[in-house]
Amino acid sequence: MREADLEENDSSCIFTVKTVASIKMTKEQTVTLKVSPLRYIRFQIDCGADCNVLPLHVYQAATGDSELKEVGLSSTTLYVYGQKGIRSFGSVCIRVWRGVRTINLKCELLQGQRFHSILGYQACVAFNILEIKDNDQVNPICDKALHVNSACSSAITKELLIERHPQVFRGVAGKLDYSYKIRVNKSVNPVQHAPRRVPAPVRSVLQKELDKLESGNIIAKVQQPTESSCVHSLGCETRFLACAFGGGELVLTTFNTPFGRYRWLRMPFGICSAPEVFQRCMHQLIEDLRELRDLLHKNSEFVWQDVQKKAFKAVKEAASKTPVLRYYSLISEVTIQCDASQYGVGAALLQNGQPVAFASRSLSEAEQHYAQIEKECLAIVFECERFHHYVYGRDKVTVHSDHQPLELIFKKPLAAAPARLQRMLLHLQYYALEVKYVKGKHMYIADTLSRAFLPNCSENSVFVNYLETVKNEATTLIGDTLMITDDRLQEIKAHSGSDGNLQAVAKMIRAGWPDARNKAPGCARAFYNYRDELHTEDGLVFKEIV
Repeated sequence: MREADLEENDSSCIFTVKTVASIKMTKEQTVTLKVSPLRYIRFQIDCGADCNVLPLHVYQAATGDSELKEVGLSSTTLYVYGQKGIRSFGSVCIRVWRGVRTINLKCELLQGQRFHSILGYQACVAFNILEIKDNDQVNPICDKALHVNSACSSAITKELLIERHPQVFRGVAGKLDYSYKIRVNKSVNPVQHAPRRVPAPVRSVLQKELDKLESGNIIAKVQQPTESSCVHSLGCETRFLACAFGGGELVLTTFNTPFGRYRWLRMPFGICSAPEVFQRCMHQLIEDLRELRDLLHKNSEFVWQDVQKKAFKAVKEAASKTPVLRYYSLISEVTIQCDASQYGVGAALLQNGQPVAFASRSLSEAEQHYAQIEKECLAIVFECERFHHYVYGRDKVTVHSDHQPLELIFKKPLAAAPARLQRMLLHLQYYALEVKYVKGKHMYIADTLSRAFLPNCSENSVFVNYLETVKNEATTLIGDTLMITDDRLQEIKAHSGSDGNLQAVAKMIRAGWPDARNKAPGCARAFYNYRDELHTEDGLVFKEIV
């Protein structure tokens, strides 16, 4: 629950760093929902709230559940900006109506007269009160960049963030390359407030906070007379302090304290326009990315004009230089992401969760007919050859693949692998590889590169050409290995081709097995435990070595 606790504060003599300004609700900010005939609840609309909130006494009056028979236990803790967590009394699900629309509304109950009824984001969308055209899920501000930079499983730590973005964490608050100019209605007369009385035990705390803000060039002392004086809460939201004021309007932010008058040099949390200005600033920072993200909306028309071309170019440039891309280090561990799609392979070399180099190529026509496990292993061969000067001679190189059978194949004896995989595994003996399975949804970079590979960039190395001979050799050796005549071999192929169950298994081998047994076709589930040992050659299904 963000900014949801709008309690009235009658302690005018208290000046504290945790005061939340009271807000008088208007009809534009509220919505009334019917609980039962002649019984309604008026909620405050809060699109920033993660849950719905009901004061306990309001719930009892509206539903008649005085004994709380419908209330369940809840371990939820609600957090309000600048305050400690508030434990929920319990949770309840009630049926509510707004016109012809009706939903089961889950609410957290809070005990106390000081709380308001809050209608959260999900309920506002369900009742069509809010129409979301832009949010941080569609157009991430920071999260997207962090996902790109932390594409491997390495955790993003506080130290790593500070190292990457020192300008943001320097001093009391970072500073954005953005300034804000306040515009006021000149017909409104300025107001002056006397200094608030501060209890003696907390005066030293207030003095320390003022000194900290002044030393960080967030506020400045005011010596000359001014016509206005406003009151702000100190330390509520430092993120807004990243926006500097543009000039002469600084005097408008003058505020009184027991230690003298100060004015804000940065945009404080207390002015009503701060959230909107900060959000606009964030959107400007990711303007290029948002232009491209808009094309992915379900009902958006795909338009590719100069604006989109410019945005695409800017994103590509950002992805190919610091801080997204980093220099190679001989000390840091190396992790390689690799992935294969139907028509291409992609790879990224990472250190400390940050990319050092990218690579991708298209698959040849013959490679496109490989089984999925062979494509995935080919992606590892490709990345090792492409990043040879980075990975050769290292004690260990971690390889992340979203194809789980590969992890098992690399742990088994070489003779247990199919013919083509054997050649690939032999070729990889140059490198000390440790293959680890990572879910595809976490393989952001490699997955993208394998689907957006460089066109007309198929590999033409000696080894790739050598792989093409494996199929011909295997076809010739099948009859000799099985010790059957050619006529008998053709008979087996004919029956295998007409066997629906066997063809379903062969399809799973080529396309890749699902991550759970129950997701495989019923006729193929009996083979699921041996999926990493199965392969196809010349229309036949084999287990382990040909």
